Amino acid sequence: MLDASWLGIRGAQKILSPLSSSLLSSGPALLCGGEMEDNVAKKSIIGWLPEDGAINTKGLSSKVDMGALFHVPTSFWQKETKELRAYFTQQVEADLPAQVEAELKALEDRVHN
Repeated sequence: MLDASWLGIRGAQKILSPLSSSLLSSGPALLCGGEMEDNVAKKSIIGWLPEDGAINTKGLSSKVDMGALFHVPTSFWQKETKELRAYFTQQVEADLPAQVEAELKALEDRVHN
């Protein structure tokens, strides 16, 4: 979860509002160097992940293992989707919004196929 509390509400809104529609909805577009660039992300079973070299790590005190950082273990997500389905079935039932149901179904399809 993103902790933007140090920015204050206005700072967080300035950062998150313009990014939410482009980063979360439009697919492989990431903010790099202050500009929108294409072909910097690859599709995974859980969504878009940055391509190798898409994130500038210069200036960090130690090397970042990006492979480990963005590793998506299929077995974990298969178990996770079963647990999410069980929770929503037992706890939320008919009150589950159709959009959430659709997202969960799409995730299940990607993870189990």
